[in-house]
Amino acid sequence: LAFGLDITDSAIRLAKLRRAGDSLTLASFARHPLERTVVQNGTIVQVEKLRSALREAFTRVQGEKLHTRYVVASLPEPHAFIRIVQLPRLARAEITEAIRWEVEANVPLPIADVYYDWEVSPVKSSGTDHLDILIAAVPRTVVDAYLGVLHDVGLKVVALEIDALAIARSVIE
Repeated sequence: LAFGLDITDSAIRLAKLRRAGDSLTLASFARHPLERTVVQNGTIVQVEKLRSALREAFTRVQGEKLHTRYVVASLPEPHAFIRIVQLPRLARAEITEAIRWEVEANVPLPIADVYYDWEVSPVKSSGTDHLDILIAAVPRTVVDAYLGVLHDVGLKVVALEIDALAIARSVIE
């Protein structure tokens, strides 16, 4: 199982959940402050200091010891482009191609310079003649910087998610 990791301008936070019957409980957690010069507005400015702070955060884990290097990490929202677009009901392959065009039209960066993902919204899309699709895109430079630091400290990234989408998913059934 993976643990969750959030890196902000001011702190590193990590949490690991444990399944207890039909529910989840907090098994491990840590919060480690960051100097304001390490990450600024979501941009990693001082790579070595961030690596060091991450290593220190792992030594401060409270609760169960982390026995995994698999991580689900957040990406900084200031660099993210999030859009909801409507498409007619199409086959999956057609949706994938249409999304590419929507990314090009809605993200102010060349598509070659971003990583993007999408999902069909189950809330509005059922019973309508169209699909509401959430698209998220983040510049490759930002994602690659986070992946590099996480890899450097020995973590294996399972998934990356934009802060706002992770928060929304945690409060909406």
